[in-house]
Amino acid sequence: MTSITGVLKQDAEKLKNLLPAEDILTFDFQNGEGLSFQCIFADAVTDKELLADEVLRPLQTYSGKPTTDEVKKAVISPEVRTEKNLQKLADEILAGNPVLLWDGADEGLIVGTKKVFVRSVTEPPTDVVIKGPREGFIEDVKINTSLVRRRFKTDLKIEMIKIGRQSQTVVAMCYLEGTTVEQTIKDVRKKLKEIDIDYIPDSSYLTHFLSSRPYSLMKQVGATEKPDIFCAKIAEGRVGLLVDGSPIALTV
Repeated sequence: MTSITGVLKQDAEKLKNLLPAEDILTFDFQNGEGLSFQCIFADAVTDKELLADEVLRPLQTYSGKPTTDEVKKAVISPEVRTEKNLQKLADEILAGNPVLLWDGADEGLIVGTKKVFVRSVTEPPTDVVIKGPREGFIEDVKINTSLVRRRFKTDLKIEMIKIGRQSQTVVAMCYLEGTTVEQTIKDVRKKLKEIDIDYIPDSSYLTHFLSSRPYSLMKQVGATEKPDIFCAKIAEGRVGLLVDGSPIALTV
């Protein structure tokens, strides 16, 4: 795998070759010391106002050393990561997270300024209740994990796994450490990582891969839109799955 070389023009060219699309934009600028930077981002899924406020403006006035640690300190975004592999940097750009390169950098800087389009958390139409919580999962996996986290203050473990060669869909595997049988956790994790498919449009696509007897008359994978039911199943020792882009959560 190709890694960052530290030569801005060369690294930027290699990264652009991995992203041959018209909605991939670049912004070139220099700081007060004349250090050249380039920010590469996906136009439709990046919050450009947030990017300008948290990254571009602070760096234009930055006059410190061009080391990764010093540049990270200059950026005021709370979500900053580094990566050397160019393919992984390209994947982050497509996910909506801009990548910052500069002369002499041995790593690319990934900034979390993704634009999020979400609907409000409301009562799901498929699970209407007379008594009980009115919250329902939505299509954003981060918000869905927060609804689960609110109900478990301790022992909750959440593992993020990407599935789909083309979609790279994030699946959050949730379980209670000490409650869920370790072998069950290993089996579910193994099945998820072995899934070989191009695209995951919805959580229902995972059901066939997770069922040990997919043609059985007995349902082997549970599904719900309600966080309280989802958490109750996890408390019983099941493994819960939240799929980015789907309001339907699975339990196995």
